[in-house]
Amino acid sequence: AELRTETGGGDTSKGGPAGDDCPHKDQVFIHPIHAKDAAGPTYARGLLGQDIRQAYEENTLSPQDFCMSTDSHMDFEPHWDEKMVEMWYMAQNEYAVLSTYVANIDQLGVNLNGNHEVPHLCMVTFTSQVRTTATKCAHNLPKPKLTNAVWGAGLSFSKCHAELKVPVDPHTPGIFDGEEFNRAARFWTYGYDIYTPHRVYVLHDYPGSQHNPKTMGWGHGGFSPADLKHAYYRLNTVLDIPGGETDVDKALKLKRSKYGLGDRRSLDQLIQFSGVDLRHKKATIDGKNRCGNLQWVPFIENPKGVNYIPKFDDATEDPLDVPYEKSSVWY
Repeated sequence: AELRTETGGGDTSKGGPAGDDCPHKDQVFIHPIHAKDAAGPTYARGLLGQDIRQAYEENTLSPQDFCMSTDSHMDFEPHWDEKMVEMWYMAQNEYAVLSTYVANIDQLGVNLNGNHEVPHLCMVTFTSQVRTTATKCAHNLPKPKLTNAVWGAGLSFSKCHAELKVPVDPHTPGIFDGEEFNRAARFWTYGYDIYTPHRVYVLHDYPGSQHNPKTMGWGHGGFSPADLKHAYYRLNTVLDIPGGETDVDKALKLKRSKYGLGDRRSLDQLIQFSGVDLRHKKATIDGKNRCGNLQWVPFIENPKGVNYIPKFDDATEDPLDVPYEKSSVWY
């Protein structure tokens, strides 16, 4: 509340920490689009993914750099960057992605309930798509905790090779439900593992954003009902959810495309590990959640190494690394 007052109720044009006196504004790159062209979170994140790819191709970004994706309206603990890097190393996994639904900004610097409480994402429900639903509350975790491949868009922290291999699908305007599990599935099949952070260093201004009607204005932006229908078709096809492509060859073509699945683990393995019955639109395959301790699922790393970024045709988005080598699930 103090921050919103200082910045004019969230309008950073009126000054404050993010206004004219921002000490590092020369390090900030903004990808502007007109409000009438706004088409939801996946469209916006997809544009930023293209910017990341361009930086990589221009050699201004390395796969070994760290990348973080968040929502808008965020705040951060002092020295959050060093703390996030230290926490990532605690996972002892080059393919680790730290992700959760972060706490509200009024909890900045607070040890929640004296137990270092952190939301642990591990359950989904089905609406128009797969939606991350109720969380468990993890207490006093000694290190990041492996999840059942449930990812939250509010915070995603990893090496940049994860962002380069698994960019958000920009061909999904209007998507809200479905964004998170789609990307989680793509991360996991590329060999990445989702971990709940054991401490809270990044926070979100929930009241300031959710009470502002303008923050959902993208719902009336640059996409049609037909565009939204096609977006659901894409998501359903990639994850074998009813409502996707019924032609087996066409479905496989999309799954192998730039915004499809990885080839280090299979969709069948994902269903067993996550416990989510995608093919029958059920939250679990056996009536049990996967919120406790889990057995990590091994995979064979791409022979070209973790920093190798798969190649796709710019026009068709079809894979160029064909024929597939023997360790690929597509072989």
